[in-house]
Amino acid sequence: MKYLVVILSLALLVSCRGKKESIYSWKGEEESRKLTLMKNGTFILEINADYFNRTDTGTYRMFGDTLIINPEKRNNEIDSIAFMDSLFNGQYFIEVMETEIVFDTTNTIVESFYRNVIFPNVVVNDSIALSVSPNDPSYKKLIVPDSMEIYNITVAVLEENTCKPVLKYHVVISEPKKTSKSYRLYMPSQRNRENYLGGFKWLLKGDTIESFFSNENCESINIKLVREK
Repeated sequence: MKYLVVILSLALLVSCRGKKESIYSWKGEEESRKLTLMKNGTFILEINADYFNRTDTGTYRMFGDTLIINPEKRNNEIDSIAFMDSLFNGQYFIEVMETEIVFDTTNTIVESFYRNVIFPNVVVNDSIALSVSPNDPSYKKLIVPDSMEIYNITVAVLEENTCKPVLKYHVVISEPKKTSKSYRLYMPSQRNRENYLGGFKWLLKGDTIESFFSNENCESINIKLVREK
């Protein structure tokens, strides 16, 4: 009977270990991260810091050396858009609002709010890049020429946490709304529970996962998760 218990315990241990494909970790001065990749295509990501902690689960896919996080949560749509007839120094404008989410040390969201994006990157009608108003000391308002009729808007958001670190969001302006001249765009956050890291691409190189990048060539910076032996 004793030997049977030992055999069953060993079988259970092997089974549990078999479910985990690998564990990768990184530790900085004030923050540490651990990524567990399961063989069934799911992951656990743990982030621990002095000021916040969070644990998230999701799915992943491997394509060659590219690790795609939460591919089913990829989202390139804005949260909402406000159509306005407001003017800024006598000119129509576009401003971009980005969702900010604050976690506490118990893995709980304690605050969520929108804030203005400084120097927003916006292209209208597929090819026209808008510029920040020289009269705006906060660098938040993009000027829309009086004669311009906008058909679509594309917003590019810098996101270092994915290879080729730019996310693009596209919105088409419907016919009834084209009479509006000023717009406020409300962008989603890739850090909320619903679409966390949706479609983000990390690179697996040997025993290391690169997860932060500086440019379109996917040159790695900052956090590199190393496989635990």
